[in-house]
Amino acid sequence: MDKLDPLFMYTVIGCLAGARIGHYLFYETEVLFNDPLHVLLPFSLDPFEWTGFAGMASHGAALGIIIAMFFYSRKHLKNICFGY
Repeated sequence: MDKLDPLFMYTVIGCLAGARIGHYLFYETEVLFNDPLHVLLPFSLDPFEWTGFAGMASHGAALGIIIAMFFYSRKHLKNICFGY
């Protein structure tokens, strides 16, 4: 039970970050390289305007969860695979 809370947090953060970054990586690459802060923040700074989190890619979320599970297993589990 002690490992369930960190696993949940890794999964949620990996899913949201992966979905958001995946959308810009796969569909709006120019925005990702021209204004990377816009990808992570739900508002525009100049002028201040709420833009929300428009744009989430499910395949980006899947990749984010896979990467998050890799980091979770490296930190919380014993050396099961990958030889680390």
